[in-house]
Amino acid sequence: MWVNQMVTMRNIRKVGNVISMDCYAEGKEEGHFYLEIDAITFEIITNTFCVMNAYVFHSLQKVKKYVIAGEALPKCAISMWC
Repeated sequence: MWVNQMVTMRNIRKVGNVISMDCYAEGKEEGHFYLEIDAITFEIITNTFCVMNAYVFHSLQKVKKYVIAGEALPKCAISMWC
């Protein structure tokens, strides 16, 4: 049996070379964590989840996709996987 998982990213913004966002594991307030990512190297600067896991990874990959494609960052985004 496959279980779908998701992370919701809100308040996505880029200031200088830093992308920051509020992330919500499974879209829930109690799953909130904050990420700051270097927009050039895509290294994580701040991760309040304190570990690398699927939620952090998918949040990083979602914004990385926009940056590499040269697209404007949205204010909000959702990443789903199974």
